[in-house]
Amino acid sequence: MWSTSGCYNNVIGYKAGLNSGGGENTIIGFKAGYCNGGYRNILIGKCAGYSNGAYENIFMGSNAGKCNTTGNENLFIGNCSGKFNTTGYYNTFLGSTTGWCNTTGRYNTFLGACAGRNASGSENIFIGKTSGCIVTTGTCNVFLGDYQGTTTTCNTIAIKAGTNTLKVDDAGCLTLNG
Repeated sequence: MWSTSGCYNNVIGYKAGLNSGGGENTIIGFKAGYCNGGYRNILIGKCAGYSNGAYENIFMGSNAGKCNTTGNENLFIGNCSGKFNTTGYYNTFLGSTTGWCNTTGRYNTFLGACAGRNASGSENIFIGKTSGCIVTTGTCNVFLGDYQGTTTTCNTIAIKAGTNTLKVDDAGCLTLNG
């Protein structure tokens, strides 16, 4: 255990929790929770939760939640999942690079490899590989399947299966392609 001041932490791994001042954390992996000042977190994987200063997060995977500073109650599972999240909270990212560029977005659910990879908006649900991966600032979307959207897509529901797409946009227009 490398922790310099935290209480009730379980720490395993080289330089894991080295500068940790938080408490009641489980930190496992090379430099996981390296600068952790948060409480009641589970940080597992190389550099998982490296800069975490928040509470009640679960980061599992290499670089998962690496840049998180004050984003609370997030669940990031997968290689680089939520890597650049800083203040976003109540997010669920499951899959490799899901929510990778999210910095401040909140209340998002991204499931599948690369889902929501570039998104930093809030209240989005992207399910499926690369679902919503083009969206950057869009909010309040629900995408199922490989529908990628546009950078600013908002208030849209889209389902894509193979070459078929069903979409209802923010103007209430229904589009069926395929």
